[in-house]
Amino acid sequence: MPTKKTFFYIVLDLSLLVLAACFSWSLHWEITSIHFSRDLLLYIFIATGGLLLSFYCFGVYRFIWHYAGLNEFLTIIIAATSGTIIVFVFTSFLIPQMPKFLNLALWFSSLILLGGIRFISRITWNLPFYPRNRIGKKTIIVGAGEAGALIIRTLKFSKTKIGLNVIGFIDDNPAKKNCYLYGTPVLGTSQELPVILTRYQIEEAIIAIPTASPEQIKKIAQICQENNVSTKILPSVLDIIQGKQLLGQMRDLKMEDLLHRSEVNIDLEQVGNYLKDQAVLVTGAGGSIGSELCRQICKFSPEKLILVGHGENSVNDINLELTHTHPHINCLPVIVDIRDYHALLTIFNTHNPSVIFHAGAHKHVNLMQQCPEEAFKNNVFGTLNLVRAAESSGVNRFVLISTDKAVLPSSIMGLTKLLAEMVVRHYAQTSNTIFTCVRFGNVLGSRGSVVELFRKQIASGGPVSVTHPEMSRYFMTIKEAVQLVMQASALAKGGEVFILDMGKPVRIIDLAQDMIRFLGLRPGIDIDIKFTGIRPGEKLSEELHTEKEKPYPTTHEKIFVLEPENIDYDLINLVLQIHGFPSPDQVVRLKKLALNKFPPP
Repeated sequence: MPTKKTFFYIVLDLSLLVLAACFSWSLHWEITSIHFSRDLLLYIFIATGGLLLSFYCFGVYRFIWHYAGLNEFLTIIIAATSGTIIVFVFTSFLIPQMPKFLNLALWFSSLILLGGIRFISRITWNLPFYPRNRIGKKTIIVGAGEAGALIIRTLKFSKTKIGLNVIGFIDDNPAKKNCYLYGTPVLGTSQELPVILTRYQIEEAIIAIPTASPEQIKKIAQICQENNVSTKILPSVLDIIQGKQLLGQMRDLKMEDLLHRSEVNIDLEQVGNYLKDQAVLVTGAGGSIGSELCRQICKFSPEKLILVGHGENSVNDINLELTHTHPHINCLPVIVDIRDYHALLTIFNTHNPSVIFHAGAHKHVNLMQQCPEEAFKNNVFGTLNLVRAAESSGVNRFVLISTDKAVLPSSIMGLTKLLAEMVVRHYAQTSNTIFTCVRFGNVLGSRGSVVELFRKQIASGGPVSVTHPEMSRYFMTIKEAVQLVMQASALAKGGEVFILDMGKPVRIIDLAQDMIRFLGLRPGIDIDIKFTGIRPGEKLSEELHTEKEKPYPTTHEKIFVLEPENIDYDLINLVLQIHGFPSPDQVVRLKKLALNKFPPP
């Protein structure tokens, strides 16, 4: 059913085609001649019918002409040509005395009139240049590429007040300087940024370079902050295209932007093959990694998702979130202590999970140094209970989330995670269940992370506490870590230890200084940095594998599989002797033997 606008264009085109037909006809005959009463009326009928039919069939009436471009123009040419051919065929039989060149004149005149009226709409829509958004913050866009062009186009066509007055672009391509993009000038390069900010009294800068390196982003942000200019960043054009509003995507800079972790591509089919329509269980479901795992898993439509955790508030929070965002997924929150084997076995027999992601663990190095027995109970014996329950109930796939602190462990937490890896690898040797481990470093934004600590310290006026000026850590985003864990588990055959590409390590002092600057303050002036010394169990730097553990590439560029060191069966046999809750004596004995085997440096 044609809309009012379509009906309007059809009536308009009909009028214009009558005019075009009369013009073509007049090139050979006078309109007042005898042919007017008979052949001209027939010619008008054939011309308007043929061209209107062609325009309709080629979808010309479905275009939104405010945004028309080259494709729409080519479609009009094709439609006019096809319609003229129809007119030529019919007039050859019905008006044989009519000169054939009149059809060429019809094609030209119809193209000018029908196409012109549409592109007048396109041109007038663009003039004057985005008049609705000249009032607002004086803004520059860093990057005169696709992302920058999208911002200008959005401002241009927006009917609401965005509050941005884009003065110009900054781009490091010297060929673009003094050129215009959608009527907006490229003012200069990033080298000229301080001068441009001052000259034009810029209030806000938008970084629109999806491929910018962390160093570029840091440099631009620092210059802007020194000139009291707020800085926002635009994500990749691909993210924008995937259904989100362009201007709604602009946000303040985050620490993740300095890492510049490139977009993770995972094999959706491969991951979906082991998650879709399956019962999936996640331990530590209320934690940072566990909750993001739950969010990502829901995208693959599992039959049900069992949210296992010990803290009722965090499990309840993620359950409420998933119930709202994925109401079609059957989410089952379960509060249980993973040290209770019989309780775990009841859960497994009740819900029959086929895939398990074990993300539940005590993770704070300093705290576990003070409470080592609790670390062994939860991280080692809790993992043992889960592995035994998984094997006895016929689970298909079990994934242990491990850490770089398990490599040459200097802390109780790292040592317990190394033992957990050994337990999983031991069972993988004889079990029908696919047991595997995925090892990675720190994640930004996790609860209790250094970023969260620094943010609180800066908000309270400082000082920011850094343990050592040379301390460094590997960092990645939670989303990236979880997606790679899911991909690695799809690659697993059993017994592997996977490591993720963590990029380059980041110095903690640099992280602290960047956070202070990002909040518009000056390190050492507005916010002091205090060195507190390395705490027990901490290293200056972490490793992802030992010298003996050789990493080999997999089919995914960011995932590697290790040739792990041999399992220490003196330790594992002691672990395997314990069933259910370990006694205090058993925990102490394991701790003593483990520390003898892996003495802290």
